[in-house]
Amino acid sequence: MVPDAAIVDYRLPDGTGIEVAERLAMRDPATSILFVSGHGEELADKLAAELGADKIRVNVINPDAV
Repeated sequence: MVPDAAIVDYRLPDGTGIEVAERLAMRDPATSILFVSGHGEELADKLAAELGADKIRVNVINPDAV
C-alpha cells in the first residue's frame, strides 16, 4: 500500500525526511510529500536542490503565536 500523500518532518530520529521521500518516490512517484520543519528557507533551498522540487513554500511560524 502506497499513500497518496505524506507529511514528513525533515529531521527524524533515524534519518531525514529526504530519505523517506526517496523511498516513497521509488514506490510511487505520484505520492505528494509535505515537509515540515523549523528551519525555514535554509531547508527549502536544500530540499529544492536535493529533490528537484517543483514547488516550495516557506511558512515561518512564530512560536510565540502558537
